[in-house]
Amino acid sequence: MVKARVNGSHAKREFYKSLLRKMPELYSNNDSPKTLANPQFLVDMGIWKCAPAGWEEMLTSPRYFAGRRQVLIHKRFDGSQELFTSHEAKLIKIESPNFVVESDGQELRVPIDDVAHLNQPHVFAKDILGHLSLEDGLKCDYSSLDVKFKLIQICLALKPIVE
Repeated sequence: MVKARVNGSHAKREFYKSLLRKMPELYSNNDSPKTLANPQFLVDMGIWKCAPAGWEEMLTSPRYFAGRRQVLIHKRFDGSQELFTSHEAKLIKIESPNFVVESDGQELRVPIDDVAHLNQPHVFAKDILGHLSLEDGLKCDYSSLDVKFKLIQICLALKPIVE
């Protein structure tokens, strides 16, 4: 596929260009990049033989549940003003308006909003043309054939795991 994309005289170049043009838009100017609501379009395009096992269950499962690992910023010791970031905090239970979490052997009560701020999906900014603007200043235009090509390449790399 890479050779066909780069080499203008490759025998399969037109086939891959037509495949790329059929790839649905994953981004629109009205919202952030859409997560795949249903990977069935990859099956319909012939990239995957089947959708990932357990996809529907994953979509309906709760975001926060007992045992889930969380990114958390907290004071490691009582009385300390120094903050630490833990990537291994584990949710024990929800006692609104707090989560009860275990981190570094301590049970902590942390406001739900603080945990959600670090653990919710990221919403990327857009430039004046509506292209995705990443944190390091790179821009990503999901309507570009090169970006679509890279997405198909990623899907093909994931194919053995999915199937």
